[in-house]
Amino acid sequence: MVKASFFEVVAVCVALVAALAATHARSERRKRQKFALQQPLVTTKSELELVKDIVYINNSTEPGASFRMERSSRVLNEEGNQILVVGVCGGSGSGKTTLSRAIMAEFGAERVSYLSHDYYYKDLGHLTMEQRAKHNFDHPDALETDLMVKHLKQLRAGKTVDVPVYDFSTHSRCKATTPMKPNSVILVEGILIFADQALADLMDIKIFVETAADIRLVRRLHRDMEERGRTAESVMDQYMKTVRPMHMMFVEQSKRVADIIIPHGVNSVALDMIISKLHNFTAGHSATGSSRSSSERSDSIEEAPSA
Repeated sequence: MVKASFFEVVAVCVALVAALAATHARSERRKRQKFALQQPLVTTKSELELVKDIVYINNSTEPGASFRMERSSRVLNEEGNQILVVGVCGGSGSGKTTLSRAIMAEFGAERVSYLSHDYYYKDLGHLTMEQRAKHNFDHPDALETDLMVKHLKQLRAGKTVDVPVYDFSTHSRCKATTPMKPNSVILVEGILIFADQALADLMDIKIFVETAADIRLVRRLHRDMEERGRTAESVMDQYMKTVRPMHMMFVEQSKRVADIIIPHGVNSVALDMIISKLHNFTAGHSATGSSRSSSERSDSIEEAPSA
């Protein structure tokens, strides 16, 4: 029997996803109309023309919710600096990790604390390995979000927290923890961070990375087959049983609370605008005083694996 190549498998999977996507394309277009570009991130007309369809403000949130950056309401960390909490959400393979890494590369570890929702997966040590493998990791109940909310509140209050460590090879939580102190920017990332209102309410800026389903699936296939040694059949089985339905039920719906939506995945223009805003909000540098050039950021987007 001839073994199908990776690209042949991808072609079949993409065709399958395209067929599934076509069934709800019309309703999705209606949803997108609610997120029209009404308020620009920039002020000049020429800049506004440049960024259409690259990044836009989501005005479906409550009035005045976008960019709750009033300095009087901001908390301070241990060094007396203001703390800004930024949430980066999106489906599996959307590029949210690429965006997070670019932000961390721009500001440095001394200015950014990174908190992933993945750290808070519940311990499955009481289950057999077969039961763990069949567990739905894309449902909110799979995560101990209450603990993450507690930790984020403590970080916002300027306190150091002990973040759990999760072993994905055994689907269990390690006894050891990792201390994390609050820096000027606290970057929160995960596929379900906007699905929990208590968690989302702690974020000053909420960014949703929106990427087409077929692209996300190809990235997931490549990652799991090449890096984790999984078969295409197992990846697709998980995708159809849990990843896709949970994405439609929770991730896709949660983008309604986002302040910023990047509609075609991470790109250099959107990244430059977000970096510029973060520099302004943190008062660390001016928009033109960034430590990395636009070309360097663009290179990091192209080289970094998307997640």
